[in-house]
Amino acid sequence: MKKIIAICVALLFIATIGASVSAKVPVSSTIYGGTNLYEKDPSTWEVVEGGAYGFFIYVASGYYHFSQFIVLDVIIRCKVIGLNADTEYAIITYHEDWPNFDLIHTETTDYSGSFIAVTTINDIPYDKVWVVPTSGLNLVTEQFLSWNPTEILFENNLL
Repeated sequence: MKKIIAICVALLFIATIGASVSAKVPVSSTIYGGTNLYEKDPSTWEVVEGGAYGFFIYVASGYYHFSQFIVLDVIIRCKVIGLNADTEYAIITYHEDWPNFDLIHTETTDYSGSFIAVTTINDIPYDKVWVVPTSGLNLVTEQFLSWNPTEILFENNLL
């Protein structure tokens, strides 16, 4: 009987240590999201039929520490079609703080007005994702210099 009690106490002790250790060990995880990008009519904000378009996706790797997701890195992939040829564009996030934005990446379109961008950033993008010609931006201060909505690809859904 003493042997059974000793085994039960030992198992309970091991289970208690295992539970306390597992509660403190971060759990690896992946979070992902994205949106389609469209040329929009600035008078109605409706998608322009036959206009430029693309998509933006991200995959964030990190871990959960208690209930908080700690981001290690975020891989971004953005593909656009139908923009101006041989033009530099910025992939940005905009948070309703005119004229400020957060720069994600710059890329130059090819002869057909397309590009595929893959990059890594340090945090999960949120709110509005736009593809904007860099000619209307100050990339150092991350501010708009001009507003030309007919040349911007806008998100279809907020991130």
